[in-house]
Amino acid sequence: MLRGLSARKYQETLLETSEAFGVSSNTVSRQLLAVTTQKLKEFKERDLSGVRPIAILIDTLHRQKLPGVLRKTLTSTNPIESIFSTVRDCEGNIKRYRSSAMSQRWLGTVLLHCEKGLRRVKGDMDIAGVIVTIEQVQEAA
Repeated sequence: MLRGLSARKYQETLLETSEAFGVSSNTVSRQLLAVTTQKLKEFKERDLSGVRPIAILIDTLHRQKLPGVLRKTLTSTNPIESIFSTVRDCEGNIKRYRSSAMSQRWLGTVLLHCEKGLRRVKGDMDIAGVIVTIEQVQEAA
């Protein structure tokens, strides 16, 4: 029940849950910890045979010793969320969609507008080293 809650809401919900079910908050926390530990074990032991190559690439990136700034950028969804937010804001200004072709043209225009606001990836100087590392891992496999 408590999985997926933000840290801010966790404490508040923990107290309400423990009061509702008549158990201590420590009991609820221990149960949540046990469930989370089990889920992490299942995740670690998962079968990757049916996973698409992009997921394997992301998994490979996370296993590498990436420099701190680049690791922070690559493990965050902020860059894509920023684009989604700009697209949402710009599409709100579009008043008429006549056809799907027109919708596609509008989306293309909005994405080109978003491109102007993109910044360089933090840690971009280290990307060449990461590519070399990934190629070495692929050759060894």
